Amino acid sequence: MAMKLSGLSIIPIVVVILTTTRCLETGYDRGEADCVENRQSIKSHMEKGDYGYITSASFPDNYTAEDGHSCSVVIKSCSTCYIKITLENVTFPRCIFKHSKQRQVCIAGCDHLQIHEVDPPYISVTRRNYFGSDEGQIYISLSSNVQIRHCMSNKTSDHGKRFRVIYEIMEKLETKQGMVTSPFPTKEPSGYITSPNFPDGYALNGETFTYTLQNLDPYGHIRLVFDDWEIARESEIQMYDGLYAPKPAGVYRRNSRPVIVSHSSTIIVVFVTGKSNHRCCQPIGFKASYFFVSEKFWADKPNNNCSIKLDKKSGGVLELNQVMEIKPAIYDCIWIIKRPQGRTSDGILLRLVEIVMGQGKI
Repeated sequence: MAMKLSGLSIIPIVVVILTTTRCLETGYDRGEADCVENRQSIKSHMEKGDYGYITSASFPDNYTAEDGHSCSVVIKSCSTCYIKITLENVTFPRCIFKHSKQRQVCIAGCDHLQIHEVDPPYISVTRRNYFGSDEGQIYISLSSNVQIRHCMSNKTSDHGKRFRVIYEIMEKLETKQGMVTSPFPTKEPSGYITSPNFPDGYALNGETFTYTLQNLDPYGHIRLVFDDWEIARESEIQMYDGLYAPKPAGVYRRNSRPVIVSHSSTIIVVFVTGKSNHRCCQPIGFKASYFFVSEKFWADKPNNNCSIKLDKKSGGVLELNQVMEIKPAIYDCIWIIKRPQGRTSDGILLRLVEIVMGQGKI
């Protein structure tokens, strides 16, 4: 649901610097792993900064039809990491067809690499096929768990057939910096942060994503408003106020959508997905607008609390009518209707008389 802010029509100039991620300079060379048929190699227990290589059978020599039809390697790293894969050496015969009716299977008669995330729902949106013309291409994962599949054919080539890719374990950290260069308020955000794969859902795989928002004015502040908010009960967002804050200033879960203005010039948002074995449905996650501001005072700070608990002996009316509300509002309303103890009624009848939802939903 979109946020509405009131303010002057004069738009200040905001300088924004975006730094996506970084990798630690230290790390271990994990060596090479051959992709061999009928054996799914797993490279695991890797930390930020580690790197290694995945190669075709017998590399740097060519592989042949005797090496089979397909093989795969799974790369697993730390929960706070993502994986960068660079196709360093890819020598395959030219493929006539580069698409398959079933995306999860190899393309018949075509030598290629297929790379995708392991966890749903990422697996359905991150699958990519790479061919002989894709040398130098880079694959960036959403999560810490990726599979590389080598699909082989009986074709031959004058240049041979072989591949070598480099994988690097990177830190999942987005840094967004900026500052206000005008004293006038604005209704336009400085930028946005989103949960992974938003709005198509994130995996409940126990991973952590970190976002650092920094106002380059050391006396400035940051406003953070979650325009979209649907996280799982297993998930939480930890909010650190200050670059070196020893503990979170707040921890927010499914039923506590935050509206934040910082005390310091830096906010660190840590999104912990949590774990669940239930594979049915993935929550869409969140989208948050951030504003670099000069003043901490927030005259029109949005209201997002309209939840109540009702102990009703007979009946009543639930009403949310904010047509005349002057202040902007983002509502996640939870009404709990409880039948008093000792009553013999069989249940609760809820009748919806009038609904005008706009972009909202029940």
